[in-house]
Amino acid sequence: MPVRSSLLLALTAALLAPAAAGQPAALPAPTRVAAPDGQAFADVYADLSAEEAERLLDALGLAPASGPGGAVLTLDVGVAPEADNLQAVAFTPSHDRVLTANAATDNLAVLDVATGATLAIVPVGDNPTAVAATDDVAVVACRDSGEVYLVDLDTYAVRAVVPGVPYAAGVRILPGGTRALVASILGHGARVLDLATGAVVVEIPSFPYDGLELTITYPALRLYYRYQPLVASVTGDTLFALAPAPAQAVMRFDAATGAALGAYPTDFPARSFNLSADGSTLVVGDLRNVRAFQAIDVATGARGPVCPLPGSYVGLVTDFAVSADGARVLTGLRLPNGTGQIAAVIPLDGAPPTLLATRNYEFASNASPDGRLALGVGLDGAAAYDFETGSLDVLTPGRWYVAAGFSSVGPRWGGVPINHPGEVASILSAEGTPAHLGDLLPGGPIEGDSPQAIGLPPGGGEALVANVYTSAITRVDLASKAVTAVVPLANVNPIRIEALWDDLALVHGTDSTGVTETAVLFDLAAGAEAGRLPAFDLSRMARGVEPNVFASSDAGALVRLRATTAGLEVVAATADSLVARWAVSRDGALVAVGDTTHHRVQLYDGAAGALLGQFDVPDVELLAASPDGRWAFAASETDGLIRRYAVSGATVTEEEPIACGCGVPEMLEASEALVAAVVSPVVYLFDAATGAPAGTVVIPEGDVTRVFLTDAGEVVALTTNPNAVHLPGYTYALANRPTDFVYAPDHGLALALDKPNDALVIGDLHLVGVEPGPAVDALALRIAPNPARGAFRAEYTWAGPPATAELTVYDLLGRLVGRVEAPAPGPGRHALTWGDAASLPSGVYLARLRVGDQAAQARVTVVR
Repeated sequence: MPVRSSLLLALTAALLAPAAAGQPAALPAPTRVAAPDGQAFADVYADLSAEEAERLLDALGLAPASGPGGAVLTLDVGVAPEADNLQAVAFTPSHDRVLTANAATDNLAVLDVATGATLAIVPVGDNPTAVAATDDVAVVACRDSGEVYLVDLDTYAVRAVVPGVPYAAGVRILPGGTRALVASILGHGARVLDLATGAVVVEIPSFPYDGLELTITYPALRLYYRYQPLVASVTGDTLFALAPAPAQAVMRFDAATGAALGAYPTDFPARSFNLSADGSTLVVGDLRNVRAFQAIDVATGARGPVCPLPGSYVGLVTDFAVSADGARVLTGLRLPNGTGQIAAVIPLDGAPPTLLATRNYEFASNASPDGRLALGVGLDGAAAYDFETGSLDVLTPGRWYVAAGFSSVGPRWGGVPINHPGEVASILSAEGTPAHLGDLLPGGPIEGDSPQAIGLPPGGGEALVANVYTSAITRVDLASKAVTAVVPLANVNPIRIEALWDDLALVHGTDSTGVTETAVLFDLAAGAEAGRLPAFDLSRMARGVEPNVFASSDAGALVRLRATTAGLEVVAATADSLVARWAVSRDGALVAVGDTTHHRVQLYDGAAGALLGQFDVPDVELLAASPDGRWAFAASETDGLIRRYAVSGATVTEEEPIACGCGVPEMLEASEALVAAVVSPVVYLFDAATGAPAGTVVIPEGDVTRVFLTDAGEVVALTTNPNAVHLPGYTYALANRPTDFVYAPDHGLALALDKPNDALVIGDLHLVGVEPGPAVDALALRIAPNPARGAFRAEYTWAGPPATAELTVYDLLGRLVGRVEAPAPGPGRHALTWGDAASLPSGVYLARLRVGDQAAQARVTVVR
């Protein structure tokens, strides 16, 4: 029975009308739907067979349809609604609420300090970078959309949107609480807003400063920005700003009129600056180039001495805190080679600095309003430094924090712990006994944030997804296609994952410094860590026969490890210099290694680690091993030959090579019966036992980057430009280039990671060419495109009798923003299109599909 499509939507411009008119007469008449602007139209053909669809597209001069085939499921490995990638944290003055600006999901989260409850998640503009608040209104600067949102904190409705503020990156509530200062970067000025109306009452169009005060890029492999392009005086009547390089000055502006009042010269071009709590002293600094601080008297403009940083230390970032009297600064420093960090107190009168070497803090975030305390954050956690007593009290150990949002009610901060299983705003107190008062989850934990790699245990029953931002492993059952568990990893950013056996997985990554590599052994049965190698210099690992694991070291040696639930240990390493060109059979019994230093291929026993044989191969470039370990293959980068090696127990025989006839292959892959050589876009197949040609497969479009062979010898390929998974007879388009791609042969599943959407995309090979229907009884829903700028489709598979399908769209406050429905003709794959996304503010929305007695929901991100 032919696979039928419930709806084919051919979008054409008016100039294509003649081609459409020439379609085959046998096709049913279309229904024409005009776009609102009348500039385009859609011809809708319902219930076409695959053959009819191909004829129609050919008549329109478009490419034939290539899919989708089988069931495609986009599995969200997080929990919606999200508040993802916290960029800024702020308190309300009464300290009853914490606000977080969430850049990835473009929203403002409002959290109750007393209970930790999420009071509201308010969609705002694109990339909210900064937030400040009174008790009545929150001010959110959205850098990429150039907007400022005023959010009413009684109703949580958007009170006003101020457009035309390009690169809005800093917000301050001015004294009195009726106006807000919003500053832009990249030379786009500054504005003072009336909080009651949102009106711009003062504009400084020529504001020159284009720097940012704080950037952290690699400690947790994500970006946090904290801009401080302006500082207001204590009374709020004067604004200070750094002059752009190469000028050496701090500029002054009138906060009421925007007029330039003059400048304070400095002795070096500063990259950041701050104002003492009493307003008497400006402090400028450059922690990387000049490596010095300087104090300036605000009343007279007199400059103090240039105070250098100690020794060879530099600033990881440009942040520092100033004491109340402007006499000292606290900052965090590190050695240039990244081997150590300290906190340092630097007097501004030229006296020697004090190194707090017992604490591993990389920077100081901000000072309390009275200037008595400063917050230090780093590898040892968060701590408060008292400028009066010189004590450094730990608030919470063992976490790396980005901290901001000082409270006016007692010395309290809001912070963001990066290595935490979720997007968290934490409350830290330095009042009385220093304490970590608790964590707040804005909008729900982000349990599967930024999936980086996939691992498949030999049994094939589940997939393991390594989530780099939240340091967690998501476990996905491949039969039900459901998330079964999300397990955090302590102080590790997972980059690669190897599922060794059904009970053990090995996670490759770095610790929270982003510098020190580590390998963590994870007990899948217990759901807990079983051991780790902290001094990790192994660039790739693969399972052998249990308990053996093989790895290549950064120095190029082949290393054999033993991995059990009791721990992980190195057993042996080769003395020869090898390279990381190697392949391992699916059962782990055969390890093939290419040694370009000595121009040879070495085959090892995956159980004992013994060398089975070695063979000369000039400039060995590619290797493959059959899943059962009976065959190994190698290709040189200088000829078109594919070497074949038959393995029987401890005996290895070199067979006649295969003359590929395709030039130098780009990649090799093997099944138990075939070997495939790829010269994109063609996959050449050869019989493994005889070397005879077995046909070719042409990948229709895109650059082939990964190839698998099914047990039946069919080709599964991954391409880029466009990003797609190609299965026998079908193509699944991917919204983004996957960070990892695997094939689960026992389940016939192709799996790709969609990192921007925090999703695991599963394509089901078993349903290709079979009567359409879902892989399981549950309703399968996929949103495409996602993110969406205009219309998006709810693609779904329905297994029941004909029933009405209804798609409803909600914002993250649960308010209905749209609905569309259509009758479902019966079992099969269908789609509903919702075309009103362009009218929505940027942000994350929930799409809920109900068909008959079943329902499913998915996130959709709208971008403007």
